[in-house]
Amino acid sequence: MMSTETTGEKLRQIRAQKGLSLREVAALLAIDVAILSKMERGERKISK
Repeated sequence: MMSTETTGEKLRQIRAQKGLSLREVAALLAIDVAILSKMERGERKISK
């Protein structure tokens, strides 16, 4: 059975499990909070 979970959904799930805020993860990745939020919602592609 294949998972229908998107990369953004998985990112949000892991972030929540670790107890990290959008702001904390965005700072670690050196990206804007709005960009990370859009990635989690599937509104922006995540580059490899």
